[in-house]
Amino acid sequence: MEIDNENGADNNSEPNERNTKNAYNVGELEQWCLCTLGYLKSFSRQYASEIWSNIAMLDEVFVGDVHPLIRKAAFSGLRRFTNEGSHP
Repeated sequence: MEIDNENGADNNSEPNERNTKNAYNVGELEQWCLCTLGYLKSFSRQYASEIWSNIAMLDEVFVGDVHPLIRKAAFSGLRRFTNEGSHP
């Protein structure tokens, strides 16, 4: 089964007798990371009122060796600025 682009041409079509592979391929690990960060952001947004009462504990956790994308996703969901000076 072939996936079509928005314009209707499939990714494996062969214009001018050449096989074109112009699609952006996301690996399994990258896809998992994007989904996990999305879930973290949405959960932190959904449960923001419960999280804010424990924000001091969350700050202690995020001071350690936490990947910047995880910190950014959680703080973005809470609508809070990160320590790096970037905003959601």
